[in-house]
Amino acid sequence: MLLLPQEASVEDVMRLRHDLGLDAPLLRQYLRFLGNSVAGNFGESLRHREPAMALVRSHLGATLELSFAAFCVAAVVAVPFGISPR
Repeated sequence: MLLLPQEASVEDVMRLRHDLGLDAPLLRQYLRFLGNSVAGNFGESLRHREPAMALVRSHLGATLELSFAAFCVAAVVAVPFGISPR
């Protein structure tokens, strides 16, 4: 696994799999994910070590701004093509 150094022991790998919930059956993992998602809990970012929802919220403004700009560019390009005579 990329979250552990290459010299990690089998016990270290098993402990990490348990901590991440990867040792449970796939259906149980999925149902746990769905339940947490409905509650707004998307877990912790492995890279940043903070709640994932906090990261989403912190980047939401830039995402919406980029989406709006892309929509405007698409509309400016598409409308003339849509109304031009054949």
